[in-house]
Amino acid sequence: MAITTTSQLIYDGPYEAKILFTGTSDGSGEVTNAPLVVAEALSPLGPGQNCGRVRVQRVTGNTSRGNVQLLWDAETPLKFADLAGPGIDMDFRSITALRPPATLLSATGSILYSTSGFTAGSSFTIELDVRKTV
Repeated sequence: MAITTTSQLIYDGPYEAKILFTGTSDGSGEVTNAPLVVAEALSPLGPGQNCGRVRVQRVTGNTSRGNVQLLWDAETPLKFADLAGPGIDMDFRSITALRPPATLLSATGSILYSTSGFTAGSSFTIELDVRKTV
């Protein structure tokens, strides 16, 4: 079973979404490059404008006895955040939002996650605020 992860879509408006993720480990393994936010699964921006990509505006949460890495989904996933410990608060709204670099041509616009150092009873709670684009 490794790590059981659940998600709760708190808000999914025409331009922004807020998603809460929780995970608990049974100590039997880690997660590697698993889908966390699938942009196409979010509601459309408007008529005929499906969400094709997300940009990260803010990441908050905590991890207990383990690390969570957030990665841009691409042919070779690219890590953009390493989350560990209590009181995680990464705010990218002052730069509009964090997005994959233009040089990452194979980026899908979605977000993956991986874990490391998780043992039985390790857990995480992560809340992502994202900006939706085409």
